[in-house]
Amino acid sequence: MYIEIDPLADIGHPVEYYTDREITLDCRGELHISPLSNWGIGVRVITATHDTEAFGAVVYRPVVVAACAWICSYAILYNCSIGENAIVAIGAVVRSMNVPANAMVEGNPARIIEMKVGDVWKKVRR
Repeated sequence: MYIEIDPLADIGHPVEYYTDREITLDCRGELHISPLSNWGIGVRVITATHDTEAFGAVVYRPVVVAACAWICSYAILYNCSIGENAIVAIGAVVRSMNVPANAMVEGNPARIIEMKVGDVWKKVRR
């Protein structure tokens, strides 16, 4: 279990919320999580990577999860923002993406599959 809480990280829930769900939070980079978000088990949040141009250097990438977002089990979040009321499906890999409010994403890499219009989810045409 890797949870290193940086005093500047805004993790939203008490640490136990994440440890009980076996969630990994990498708080080396900027991390903002709404306390109104919902999380499944085994989620991984990554906020740093290695700089391929400078051996050993670290590059920080922010992750933001807005209110009422659902992050389903075994999803991976990296360098992304998840909008209000958005759903990240089970096992999705959300990388370098801004998931808009009221969107549902799935897959690796994640892609928008549905948008909520009013109270109804509607499939997105590709």
